[in-house]
Amino acid sequence: LLVNVSGFKNRAGRLRVQLYGGDPSEFLAKGKKVRRIDVPVTPAGEMRVCVAVPKPGRYAIAVRHDANNNRDSDWNDGAAFSRNPKISLLDLKPKYAEVSIPVGNGVKPIDVVLNYRQGLKIAPIGRN
Repeated sequence: LLVNVSGFKNRAGRLRVQLYGGDPSEFLAKGKKVRRIDVPVTPAGEMRVCVAVPKPGRYAIAVRHDANNNRDSDWNDGAAFSRNPKISLLDLKPKYAEVSIPVGNGVKPIDVVLNYRQGLKIAPIGRN
């Protein structure tokens, strides 16, 4: 998967991209990711992260922008998922069926837009 990430609130911190396999019960479960890639946020533009999948099948991507680089999830961080589902303060974790995508042989690009808390809502703040 070639994950194209846009919509950064700021250009600080780290970006984490996690790949989850075909078992819906393991989606976002601690220790159940297939792959994890952590990279520093680039100074500008969309970030592209290549994630190797072990074999063809259905997978889901979860992205987190650790905006203050404290290695903890907090209200200043951004998040995104494959297929860009709407998330809210009451429903921070989408269902696997909403975010999973089929992956075959070859490179498959996917676009994800980061969401951040803005008052009482969570939404994209823009593309940069």
